[in-house]
Amino acid sequence: MQPLTSRAPTLPPTLRPRVAYYDLGIPFVGAVWNGFSITYDPANGHTLAWGAEFSQDGAHYFCNDLDTGSLEVFSMPCREHGPVFQAEDGTIYAQIMSGLSADHGHHLMVFDAQARTFSSLGSPAPGDQRLLCIEERDGLLYMGGHELAELFCYDPQKRRFDKLCRPFAPPTDRLVNIQLLPDGRLLLMGYPAVPSKIYDVESGQLSDVPPGAEGIAGAVSEGDRLFLVAGEQVRVLSADFTEVARLDSPVAGAALVPLALGRNGRASDRGVVYAWAGDQLVAIDADTLDIRSICQGPFAGISGLSKDGYLVFAQVGEGRATMVDPNTGTQEERSFEVYQGSLGSAVCALGRGPDGKIYGTNIYGMHLCAIDPDTDAIEDLGYTWSGGELYHVHAHQDKLYVGSYGGSNIGVYDPSQPWNPGSEHDSNPRNWGPLGQNQNRPFEVVTGPDGRIYVANRSNYGIPGGSLASYDPDTGLDDREIYLDPEQSVQCVAADRRYVYGGTSIYGGRGSEISTRDGLLFVFDPQTKQRICQLRPVEGANTVTSLAVHPSGLVFGTTDNRRLFVFDPERFVVEEVIGPLRSEGTRLMGVPEGVEMFPLICASDGFIYGLTRFDLFRIDGSSRILTYLNDPPLPELYALTEGNPGVLYMSAGTHVIKCLLRPPPFYR
Repeated sequence: MQPLTSRAPTLPPTLRPRVAYYDLGIPFVGAVWNGFSITYDPANGHTLAWGAEFSQDGAHYFCNDLDTGSLEVFSMPCREHGPVFQAEDGTIYAQIMSGLSADHGHHLMVFDAQARTFSSLGSPAPGDQRLLCIEERDGLLYMGGHELAELFCYDPQKRRFDKLCRPFAPPTDRLVNIQLLPDGRLLLMGYPAVPSKIYDVESGQLSDVPPGAEGIAGAVSEGDRLFLVAGEQVRVLSADFTEVARLDSPVAGAALVPLALGRNGRASDRGVVYAWAGDQLVAIDADTLDIRSICQGPFAGISGLSKDGYLVFAQVGEGRATMVDPNTGTQEERSFEVYQGSLGSAVCALGRGPDGKIYGTNIYGMHLCAIDPDTDAIEDLGYTWSGGELYHVHAHQDKLYVGSYGGSNIGVYDPSQPWNPGSEHDSNPRNWGPLGQNQNRPFEVVTGPDGRIYVANRSNYGIPGGSLASYDPDTGLDDREIYLDPEQSVQCVAADRRYVYGGTSIYGGRGSEISTRDGLLFVFDPQTKQRICQLRPVEGANTVTSLAVHPSGLVFGTTDNRRLFVFDPERFVVEEVIGPLRSEGTRLMGVPEGVEMFPLICASDGFIYGLTRFDLFRIDGSSRILTYLNDPPLPELYALTEGNPGVLYMSAGTHVIKCLLRPPPFYR
């Protein structure tokens, strides 16, 4: 690699070509919302069904009053949310988060039931801790964090956070659940999954879960006993984890499954454990362990208890709920106003489909949209399958191939056939399933010179490295090949008629230890199935963020420290490093560690086009002149693709921007 770093020549402003931008709007509106909690209203005792909508433009919490059928909506200064938690005194709390961005902050919120507003109680130090779970003991709130998996305590009287301990060592980076045990200690659960810990509030000491009680994570507590599933039975443990009894299901061949309808992990706080025995709803007396039938189910939706002890099953998306009297089994159906999603979710990927339409995906939503290049009409095709986000869309022959987090699931969509998402043989799009070998984030794909589709992957949580994987699009994952990199993940890929090019990142699965320095560029030969060249293109870069092949054969790339580089695959050398770029890259919340991304494409006019957070730029592949085009109308630029020749599409947060490289003349 040549050590010289140069600043590419640029054109004076008067000579810079102008392009025309058109904001096509928000493709994904109301795509990410759900219900999650049942509480009572501290103001009047009514039963409330809570939910929330994710959005990179700010979130909504909402609650349905199941007694009146009314709906209330609350704007929240966040991007993501946790479920609400009702303390013993009736106060309702919520944890709000900003995903993997600190733009809005991560706060503990409290609901004023009289004023009908949420307000912030602040956040623990350091301020980038995401609050993932809440438990209460003696009027104090105990919370678990994400990033350092720390345990915090909040005193509502003193309005103060205190850090108590970090119960888990790396790579566990999340304390995902806290449960109050019958003896007053706290059961702590981490992720990536590790053995749970027990925290003694009085002494501040941590201890391991004793032998014979390892399965208590997720148990339901009531009084001084724990109830946990053991096959088709329920094990009953005392406060010291001694087994008291094993309960058989009253329904032959059906498992007995306790329900946590009370506050976090508790059955009811009424001396009763409610449970499913197949489709039959039953009640277990926590003292005598007698089981009686309540009624026949099943009932769908989020579940909980009303203030007067009725069992509540609410389907917030359907606007209906079932109230069950636990004494008589009488059922009452109630209806309520359905929340209508109204917020946008950020566009994660864009690509031209085999039918000429532009396809896009959204962060944390798993939706796919299609943009008609002739009319600019956008259609949200709908939800694909369970996951976080579709990281890539890639056209190959007459199909569109997609890949999703988590598990690096790969799927295929035929635009000529009816929309029928799933994992069955006739599904469209069809989820083929995960790549396997602990791969988790399939960031980019490209068709290689051998006709196989190559995937840039990052490993699962806590596991360093990633892989370059490939599969035959005609046969699917039955013919997959995975080339693991135990130290670095693969962030981006490109290809020409001979090689596949990959850019790596020092970051592996979230929470894993970093053992290397500098992102790398490698050349993979599909014939030998080996990396035949590997080098560090730019000093001090943690990640190679994008690659694009120029018609001259040169490979252009970007790095997270705001540099461009030019690689000659004939001599296997970096010819030039250009930069720094004049503004930062977009930190998309689906790419951990806040990596600044600078996407590149080679357009049909032979120029390399790229994005910063605020800029559209191009590079002449021959002269290396770097030109910043006139400013796009919105920031947070991320995904970039070309539709018809001379027409670019880029994402700008929740919006899609269309760009005409040769704008039509405008007349007075």
